Amino acid sequence: MSVRSDLETRLQLWADSQVPKIKIAWEGQSFQKPTSGVFLQAVVMRAKSRNSTLRGTDYREHGLWQISVWGLDGRGSSETENIAQDLVNLFPVVPKFASTSIEQVGTISQADIIDGWRVVHVTFPYRKESQTI
Repeated sequence: MSVRSDLETRLQLWADSQVPKIKIAWEGQSFQKPTSGVFLQAVVMRAKSRNSTLRGTDYREHGLWQISVWGLDGRGSSETENIAQDLVNLFPVVPKFASTSIEQVGTISQADIIDGWRVVHVTFPYRKESQTI
C-alpha cells in the first residue's frame, strides 16, 4: 500500500465510526464545508526519498501527515482539542499499524481562527520503507 492509502484508510474508518460521522476533506477532491459540526482536512506532505542501502533498490520515504480539525468558532476549545487528541491516539508510534510508520507522537497546534472556524492542526512525521522493482 502507499503512504496515502495506509494513513487515509485508517482515518476514514475512525471518522466513519464516530457518532455523528465526521466528514473528511481529502486532498485534490471537491468538498462542501458543513454548516454545522466538525470536519477534518487531511494532507500528506512528502519529503525527499533516501536510499537505505548501497544497492539502490531499498529506499525510505519521509514526510508529514497533517490532519486539520475544523469546528465552528464560539463553541469553546474542547470539541476540536478532544478530536485532536483522539487523532494522536489513533496514529501511535508503537505498535506499528501499517507498512507506513509514525515516527513521533503527533503534535497538536494552537488553534487558528479562519472565517468563523476554529482550526487545530495535528502533525505526524511518517516513514515508509520501500523497494524498487
